[in-house]
Order: sequence, then structure tokens, then C-alpha cells
Amino acid sequence: MVKIILLLTAVMIFIVNCGSSDRLELSGTLERRTLEISAPISEIIVNLPVKVGDHVEKGTIIVQLDTEVVAAELRAYEAALSAAQALLKETSGEFNRQEKLRRARVSTTQSLDAARRRMDEARSKVAEREARIAQARKRLADLTIRARATGILDQLPYEAGERAPAGGVV
Repeated sequence: MVKIILLLTAVMIFIVNCGSSDRLELSGTLERRTLEISAPISEIIVNLPVKVGDHVEKGTIIVQLDTEVVAAELRAYEAALSAAQALLKETSGEFNRQEKLRRARVSTTQSLDAARRRMDEARSKVAEREARIAQARKRLADLTIRARATGILDQLPYEAGERAPAGGVV
């Protein structure tokens, strides 16, 4: 029943428009989707590789914020990870020695337990440093602001050299 009504409606529209001009007039609403992209932290804008009105594909870099501070933090965390890994290697060796001495009944249980505790603490430091590195890498990646969808760039409220506020639309 619905198909018949739709077919009759289409035929009526066709018949009505056949006698008139070559132009088909349709009415409706054209809507657009606007995505606002904000700065993750307050930082200086160092590069704006696109201009207002440019067509951008998803993933295109729109704004590059200054990475100097976060990159330095990442290097510091990587150095701290190296130190934590060296400490873990040292404490693991100490634990293995204490374990052999304990089996030979030359060392006490307390010495073995203390060596195990130091090794566990060193493992925790390594895990913490790895987590901090992951966080710093994420913050570093967030400073490169990319288009989340394909579309037309309709505004850039800041210029290179200005500081974008944290949470401010860029």
C-alpha cells in the first residue's frame, strides 16, 4: 500500500514538472556539522599549516603547539627509566646472590627478604617510569592537533606565536 502511494506521488511530481521548465525545485534543510577542536594545554602555537577555507582530510595537521617542554620531560623520563633499569639489574643480582647464600645457609632469611624487597621496589620504579614515558608521549602527540573529520576549515582564532589557552578552541 505504501509503495503504491509513493509510486503515485512520484508519477504525479513527474507529470506536473514535465509541462514546466527544465528545472526541478526541491525544498528542504541543508545542515552542516561543526567540530570544535581545543588545545589540550596552554601552549604557544608554532605552526598553522592550513588556512581558513582549506579542505582538510581526517588526520591533517591543523595546529602545531610548542613541544619543547614536553619533549624535555620525555627525555628526562627516559633517562630515569635507564637508571631504574640499571637499579633493577643490580638488585636482581643481589637477590640471586642472597638466594644462593641462603640455600648454603650462610645468609639469614632477613637478608634474603631485604634483597627481595629492594628488587621489587626497583621493578616498581621501572614500571612507574614506563608509565610516565607513555603519558609524556601521549601529551607530545596531543600537541599536534589534527582534523577529526574531513571538511572545510572555517575558523582559526589564533595566529602563530600566540598562546592557545588550555581548552580553548583552536
